[in-house]
Amino acid sequence: MKKFTKLALSTVALFLLTTAFLFAQVPPDQEVIIVEPGFGTLETAINSDTILGGNRANPTRVYQLKKDEVYFIESRIMFGGDDVSDSTSTLIIVGEEGGNKPIILTTPKDGGDAFAHLVHGSLTIKNVFWPVKTTTNKSSHLFKMFRSNQTLRLEDFVTEAPGAPDVFEMRSVPGKMNIFFKNCYFRDNTPFLNSWNAAVFARGDNGEAIDTLWIENTTVTNGGLAFFGKLNPINFTFFDHNTIINIPKYVLFFDQYKEAYFTNNMFINCNYEGECVATALSQLPDGVLSGVTNLDTIDANLWQLGHGFVPAQEDVKYLSSNNLHFTSPYLDKYYAGEYNDVADYPISNRDWGFLPEGVTIPTQVSNVPPVFINEKTQTLIDDYEGIKADNNYDNTVDPLMVTKGIASQAIGDEFAKRSRANYGVANEGEDFDIMMMVYGDQDMTTVPGPGTEDGTGFADVTDLIEDFSYTADIKSLIDNRPLGSLAWYPSELATYDGEEALAQIRKYYDGTVGVEEVAIDEAAAFSVYPNPANDVLQIASDSELRGISLYDVVGQLVKQFYLNGELSKALDISDLNNGVYILQIETVSGESSAAKFIKK
Repeated sequence: MKKFTKLALSTVALFLLTTAFLFAQVPPDQEVIIVEPGFGTLETAINSDTILGGNRANPTRVYQLKKDEVYFIESRIMFGGDDVSDSTSTLIIVGEEGGNKPIILTTPKDGGDAFAHLVHGSLTIKNVFWPVKTTTNKSSHLFKMFRSNQTLRLEDFVTEAPGAPDVFEMRSVPGKMNIFFKNCYFRDNTPFLNSWNAAVFARGDNGEAIDTLWIENTTVTNGGLAFFGKLNPINFTFFDHNTIINIPKYVLFFDQYKEAYFTNNMFINCNYEGECVATALSQLPDGVLSGVTNLDTIDANLWQLGHGFVPAQEDVKYLSSNNLHFTSPYLDKYYAGEYNDVADYPISNRDWGFLPEGVTIPTQVSNVPPVFINEKTQTLIDDYEGIKADNNYDNTVDPLMVTKGIASQAIGDEFAKRSRANYGVANEGEDFDIMMMVYGDQDMTTVPGPGTEDGTGFADVTDLIEDFSYTADIKSLIDNRPLGSLAWYPSELATYDGEEALAQIRKYYDGTVGVEEVAIDEAAAFSVYPNPANDVLQIASDSELRGISLYDVVGQLVKQFYLNGELSKALDISDLNNGVYILQIETVSGESSAAKFIKK
């Protein structure tokens, strides 16, 4: 097995260029530092960019890493300090494109402890592979962020094996946050020790808000919690085309939103441990169990503290649509209690620091297998027109993933034993095999490459040994794309644009897919059947028909049929892609009506 050896310290080259990164164009005068590979070169370049008092000398500088190269971090990056007044700087690290992602490995000097990088400002990272564990198998956070009103932006970012802590720790950001993830992969994001650790990011519980949470085409495997923000209301959320796999606890530890769209996602084996009555997200005080994504009524105190305004419940916009939630049947033995030697149901001997009044341990673990939409969220969906859910697959369809979330009963048994250990009910001496549960090799001295865990790097996630595409005949009725992260479908990812996707989803939410001037006539004197339809759509009318136009979900005309006063017509739609369409029907007398149908 190849191991990395220490390289000579290289120099840092400086020049100006124009580049684009993340969601905005870099100004032509943007200063870019080319950092040479080696030991300590990256933190040296960044930490030396300070002026008297510790503020950044060049607060918008870009640190560019070379493609196909390896960088060794020996000491922490220090972006500012506790007494630094500057909070407007952004640390920007960008990998050169056109080859394998630059690799950043943490190798503390003299075999020292792991450390977190400290950023007093905003943080942007693009197109790098940056494992969290050190090459000596020690763990810390990757970054800790400070100051108020900061932004975390990640694009084409891949990390793995964080160990115990959360990857990005933002509990010390007292004010609002903005978080943007695009085409990222958090691989084996858990230490398998505590289900409440190893979040992708963690916000504090001081009630401050997240202004924008934007996560698209991102994959998370083997997390503890996935995205953690206790008591943090969110003003705007866009959570589209993400793949979340093997999460023992909650995907999103949030439940208050003003405008939120959860669309086209794959949730595989999420909250697979099940609920413990003492620890459920929305269990207290009203006893409602948690779903994969949750919505609660507005808490005025939290909103006033975090945003300075309180939205009315009837003004909330929330859409959960075209998501697939699936729990492996190889966990059924765990849910059926076959691994419990104390009672005939899963139980917990841990109180996690608190227990509701009247609750004793061992405590029954309920709500297994987990639900997708919980009772409280469903009540809000029923009560408010602006809160919607449709076309979700809740344990009704096996996606037939190319790489299974849990591939066999033997692996399912390891997940069960890991859950038992976390709940404190494992038999004495009952161990679980981590290597049966992970996708990588857990060796930070090796780097994955195409088809191997000991290679020279990779350009994108499709070079890795796992493949989280799926083979079931399912596509989104919103955009006719595969569900989950499109990073596993390169041709789809190449044509995906987040802003366009949001506009399309908002049209879907409003019920105005298709051209704006086409109004859906619910009382029209014609019928459309079957709906959904496969190859033929039947139209029958009380009035003579002149013509029929078909529009796709974004309002483009895709097909027209000309009729000569006929009262019925069989429309051949076999050549249409699966999805939602608008049918505009015009009668001989000049009247026009519209209807929505689904092609499957």
